[in-house]
Amino acid sequence: MFDHTLLATRLTRHRDLVIAGPLPAAQDPDGMYITEREGKRSVRTAPLQDGGRLLIVTGEAFRPGTGEDTEAVHSRLREWTEQNFPGVTITHRWAARPRTTPPRTPRRS
Repeated sequence: MFDHTLLATRLTRHRDLVIAGPLPAAQDPDGMYITEREGKRSVRTAPLQDGGRLLIVTGEAFRPGTGEDTEAVHSRLREWTEQNFPGVTITHRWAARPRTTPPRTPRRS
């Protein structure tokens, strides 16, 4: 791909941490939610084959290569999830790699 505007060089790299675990159907928040407070979290569920739901929570981020303690970042996300969804057992965790442009980057129509 040839990028005439060199926008790819202005993308910022960061990782959004995500955790997930099975949740009884009765505890399903039934929707997708984003918290308003500082330390935003995104909460949603997905169906499981056994009729339960998979709780998916994201909201902690870090920049690769900065030396940040990613275990501590995962711990904050896990603690928030366990506090707000008692009884959930975290079985999965990963880091999504969204790319965002810095402010005032021109966009082509």
